[in-house]
Amino acid sequence: MAITVPESTRPGSAPWIAATVKLARSWSERSERDVRQLVGYVADLRKHGHVADWQSFCREVIGYEADYLAAMETGVSILEKRAATETALEQALNAWRRMSAAERADFMVAVTKPQAGPTQAERNRARVGPRDLKDPRSREYAIQTVSALKTYVRMKSADEERVHRELEEIRKYRHWEVLGYASEGEMLATELEMDGGK
Repeated sequence: MAITVPESTRPGSAPWIAATVKLARSWSERSERDVRQLVGYVADLRKHGHVADWQSFCREVIGYEADYLAAMETGVSILEKRAATETALEQALNAWRRMSAAERADFMVAVTKPQAGPTQAERNRARVGPRDLKDPRSREYAIQTVSALKTYVRMKSADEERVHRELEEIRKYRHWEVLGYASEGEMLATELEMDGGK
């Protein structure tokens, strides 16, 4: 049994061109709202429409200059690439709108409070080079010292001498200040709890 495909569904056929032009016209009237559909139809017509004078065709049949339609196509391309980001932004805005004034105030305090401790990028950079060649009051030195302390504390049979030596370094150079913590206790609690305290 042969399947008959309607002529209006074959790109480039006269019925297809007529149907696509009709759809492009209807979408051109709504283009101020969303031009994606119009851009799709115009792209199909340019590809399969066998139009001799594209400039005149766009102006007279669709109702826009060809350059304007090309700019719409560029804009749609850019917007589609940013769609995921805009979706996330819209979700964040909706969450913000649902918050009470008190929740918004708490949120602003939390996000504007300076974060104590090094970033992951700083931790990665601090691993480079021997600690002994670094300034003991530098962030890199402090990060390496705290990292060594975490390693010794996590060992099954913790070497108390090493733990005490690293704690002395931390206290001597006040590494909690270097890393932006309010106190030694806060730094140790935060840093030793990282990675689940493992």
